[in-house]
Amino acid sequence: MGTDLLTVTPAWVEHSANRLAIAGWESIAINHPELSVLLQTMLGREAYAKDAAATAQSTANDAHAHAVAALGYLGSLGTDMLATDDDGLAIKIKNRTGAATVKGQVVQLHRTLREMSGDAGAQCSAWATAGESEANTDAGQLYFDVTVPNTVTYYYGGLTDAPTVYHYHGVTDAPTVYHYHGVTDAPTVYHYEGVTDAPVVLYWELTVDAPVVLYWSLWLDGADATVTVYSDAAMTVAVAEGALVGDGGGAIVLAEVGGSGITGTVTVAAGITPDTGTLSILDDVITEGGDSLAQCSLWTIVGEAQTMTTVNVYSDAAKTVLECTGTVDHDTGGAIVLAATGAISGTVTVDADAVEDTDGANTLSCLDDVITPAGDALGQLTLWTVVGEAQTLYTVNVYDDLAHTTLLCTGTVDHDTGGVAVVLAEFGGSGISGTVDVVASAVDSTANANTLSILDDAITEGGDAGAAFANWTIAGEPQTMYTVTVYDDVGHTTVLCQGTVDHSTGGAGVVLAEVGGSGISGTVDVAAAADDSVADGNTLSILDDVITEAGDATNEFLNWAIAGEPQTLYTVSVYDDVAHTTLLAQGTVDHDTGGIAVVLAAVPPSTVALTVDVIASATDSTADGNTLSILDDIITEGGDAGNCFANWTCGGYPPTMYTLSVYSDDAGAHLLCHVVVDHVAGGAGLVLASDSAELVTGTVDVIALATDDAVAAANTLTITAGVLVEAGDAGGCFSNWTIAGSDQTHVYVYMDAAKTVVVCHGSIDNTTGGTITLAAVGGSGLTGTVVVIPAAIADAAADNILSYSYGGSFQLTPANGDDVAGVVYEAGVADGADTWVTIAGKAYVLREPLSGIAASSWVRTGATTPGYCESEWDFAAARAQQQIGYALERVAAGGAATVLVELARR
Repeated sequence: MGTDLLTVTPAWVEHSANRLAIAGWESIAINHPELSVLLQTMLGREAYAKDAAATAQSTANDAHAHAVAALGYLGSLGTDMLATDDDGLAIKIKNRTGAATVKGQVVQLHRTLREMSGDAGAQCSAWATAGESEANTDAGQLYFDVTVPNTVTYYYGGLTDAPTVYHYHGVTDAPTVYHYHGVTDAPTVYHYEGVTDAPVVLYWELTVDAPVVLYWSLWLDGADATVTVYSDAAMTVAVAEGALVGDGGGAIVLAEVGGSGITGTVTVAAGITPDTGTLSILDDVITEGGDSLAQCSLWTIVGEAQTMTTVNVYSDAAKTVLECTGTVDHDTGGAIVLAATGAISGTVTVDADAVEDTDGANTLSCLDDVITPAGDALGQLTLWTVVGEAQTLYTVNVYDDLAHTTLLCTGTVDHDTGGVAVVLAEFGGSGISGTVDVVASAVDSTANANTLSILDDAITEGGDAGAAFANWTIAGEPQTMYTVTVYDDVGHTTVLCQGTVDHSTGGAGVVLAEVGGSGISGTVDVAAAADDSVADGNTLSILDDVITEAGDATNEFLNWAIAGEPQTLYTVSVYDDVAHTTLLAQGTVDHDTGGIAVVLAAVPPSTVALTVDVIASATDSTADGNTLSILDDIITEGGDAGNCFANWTCGGYPPTMYTLSVYSDDAGAHLLCHVVVDHVAGGAGLVLASDSAELVTGTVDVIALATDDAVAAANTLTITAGVLVEAGDAGGCFSNWTIAGSDQTHVYVYMDAAKTVVVCHGSIDNTTGGTITLAAVGGSGLTGTVVVIPAAIADAAADNILSYSYGGSFQLTPANGDDVAGVVYEAGVADGADTWVTIAGKAYVLREPLSGIAASSWVRTGATTPGYCESEWDFAAARAQQQIGYALERVAAGGAATVLVELARR
């Protein structure tokens, strides 16, 4: 850690106004080129500036004088010298800061007070002072006397305790605030549909009669060729017959037989051979069968059954229920009248020679009297008419649900014509019925959007994309209600009371019934057709049973009444402090009525309890000026701007005490003994207990309600040869004084050689001796201690002189401190141990944390933190001794913790 420059022998140094005493130093090898700098950086400006001899010598032989003074001084510190890594000169000095060192701390030498001369009997030792300055010392010297007076004067004063002051508040409970909502029931929503009946479907078939089949035989009746025609295959029923004479062939006329109505002709060949066959006749066309020998030809038949085309209409696909039927000559076709066999009849036109058609797809779809045929693959039938089929209806259904599962009412109307006020009849005991206008030929309407929203009997239709409906009426739907709810919270989670009213009419005095055991109920007037009102700002603020409504933007509510809400209380609190943090007692009263002797019970651990009268409807009173000042059991109220309180009583408060004190000085700085007594009662033979090393005690009588009489020069107890004389006591409050321990050793410290200006003084029992506390006198600011021997004797010698000397130790410079010795070079050295301290050259110095340092500025002792520095551009003369050096770098506030400083030459 640097290079040693010299070694010295421990010694001491002291100074007075005109000399520098150096002892015990040896010659030293010097290894530094600027020894003169060393003198100017000596630790303590007095050792250099006030050394007249050294100053004179420096004129003649600067280097020699500096060497003698500087090395002698360093020798007094018993230390080595070092060249630091920061390019500075350091010496070792003991750390007396009371803590481990921090590198960069600014320090000054620790000075010790010692007797320079006098004190022939060595009665005083271990002197120590604090607060010494140029103003209370004689260039660093003090003078003292030891006295053991025959007459001693003490000073006394008696003061009543300040009144016990309590602080009170009177605060009305915050209003009970409830939150309300007014909400209309959601509209009653029904769902409707309009559905056309499915078309009436009829089933038809076209059939053609089978050909008429006759049976013939060719035979010889004797010699005649004969032809007989039969109607049956067994040839038992003859219907026509004819013959030729002979067997020569030719045309035969067939005459009717048995009234059959059948006649005809046939040509037969000659020389016939008997034969049989058939005649199939369709639409007058004869097809012969048999006649294997082709003996018969040119058949004609007249009067056989006509071939018919038949049209049948059925009501079922299985064609089991015949509704109507008709026929027409197959050969010619034409219009057929379909005669009813059931409720249905009609007409149709059939093509000539129609082909039979019995396909199952042959239908007639009848909707609103419009017939749509299907099937008829060959297009043989036209101009259908049907009368008597089921009428096409349009059904309107109203449901309670979107899924259309719960039917409420239903009605039908002829789809073709529609209707006005179609009746919707109640269904299934629903109690719901209605009417609606339905347009002619309304389209089916089954969308989910088809709704009837009913609010206050007003029906709003939704859906109806095809505009099929108008003028709905519904009867039996639930009445639209308006619900008023009062809550305990702005979140509207805790319901207190609730009521409903017909939304359409509103109502007066609507009952709000208690909910969930809340105990809260009420009434309110609600306007007809009231708007929903659910704002957070809807509040009922209740104070002393007066309800203040807020919110209700559209004025839906009037005349609120609420029962069961908490009573509005007025709380009176008494505190021990103006900040109202320590609660002593508290009580409540109905704010509306107030009360007499309202009890304010003690709040543990307090034992203070009070009563007070509180006026009705008292205003809040929380001013800091609200005080109860209790002196001798008398309560004086302060504050109470609203005159809300009267007749305070209080118990449990501390009694008012009176303190009588005896001092060694008229300034009351050094207390010897005192007694405390109840101010109201006073007392006799009260013991004055010792408060100091002087062990002064005594007794005294104090009257009741003694007046205050502060310590003063006039209030004296003069004790001469054991006889006590009281002076002062303007109020006549004290008597029968006794004082023990008045034989004291006194030490007076003066700042001048003439001993006219006392700067501190103290005393102690002469018998015991011991450490005397020296109290400042006359505002000197100088205090201290000294140890005196037992049974000391008076010593007022002129040469009883005290002086300050420097020991080999350092302490932190105080804020704005003078006499900078150097800067701590190493960190972490324990209190009492040797520490390297830089006294010349460069050093890193701790700076005030919030202080920026300007480059090239002077650096002085910090104004806030002991041992720190701050920047100064222009030193006032009065602060010249606060200089440390000048900054070699700029450090911004909040930047590095230290600044590099060129230490000043002193």
